[in-house]
This record gives sequence, structure tokens and C-alpha cells, in this order.
Amino acid sequence: MLTVLFHLGDQSFAIDAECVEIVIPALPLRPVPGAPAFVGGRFEYRGRIIPVIDLGQLIFKHPLNEGLSSRYMLIQYKKPQGGTALLGLWAERVTETLEVSDDMLAEGGVSPPDARYLGRIFTSPDGAIVQCVETSDLLSAEVRDLLFNEPSAKTAP
Repeated sequence: MLTVLFHLGDQSFAIDAECVEIVIPALPLRPVPGAPAFVGGRFEYRGRIIPVIDLGQLIFKHPLNEGLSSRYMLIQYKKPQGGTALLGLWAERVTETLEVSDDMLAEGGVSPPDARYLGRIFTSPDGAIVQCVETSDLLSAEVRDLLFNEPSAKTAP
């Protein structure tokens, strides 16, 4: 599997490159009223409004710094009811890809119930432990409803 590597502080993470449409520099965001703290905001990209998740806030409960190394990974987020929507993932040092074979991957060991998106781990060629992020498990039903304006099946009349 080809992965896109990124960092949050001094920690390394990866997502499956297959879901990444493009990586772009961080842009100014407009807030999403009533959204959880990890929703960084939204911006316009090629005529579409894209919500952005601050991965630093989501994973470590502290927001990312708006530095030159900040990037948005625009992913095709697979919605449970079918179809996809563009979702921005805000991270630092999104600069490289790495091919990871199944035999390199190991279970992460600790899996907090509110962090189901934390997947398996592997060791990079430079010796860093890299945590995979499962994009399909990033958002709760309530956050999906808020960001994509689509009521979930359980809240639909």
C-alpha cells in the first residue's frame, strides 16, 4: 500500500494514498458554528466548500500551528450511506510517500474507543514509528451530518 506520510509535532502518521486527491498549502479557514474544536473550518476550493479537520486537535487535543509546513490533504471521504465527499485533513510536513507492505504492519496495541481511526503501525526506513490513520473512521455520525449537511439514517424521519 502506498501511504502519504505526515507529522503532528514530533509524531509520524500515514494514510492510504489511494484516498488522497491532492495536497495543497494551508489556506485561511472560515469557522463552522457549533462544530467540535477539531473541525478547523472550511474553505472554497475550485467552486466547492471543503470542511477541514485539524488532525492535531483531533488526535492530541491541541491545534496545529499555522506554519509554512502546514498542508491540507484533500481526501475522498467515503460516506456510510454511499458516495464520497471532499474532506480536508490539516497536518504538518506532508512531504513524502512510502510504500508499506502488509508484513511491515503491526497492530497498534492500544485502541481508545473514541479514536477508532488509529490503525496499525509500522517502522519507517529512518526508524520512526508511524501510526496509520483510517480515514473511514475519522468522523462520528453527528459530525458527518454537520459537515456534509446530510442527516444520518438513524436521524432521518
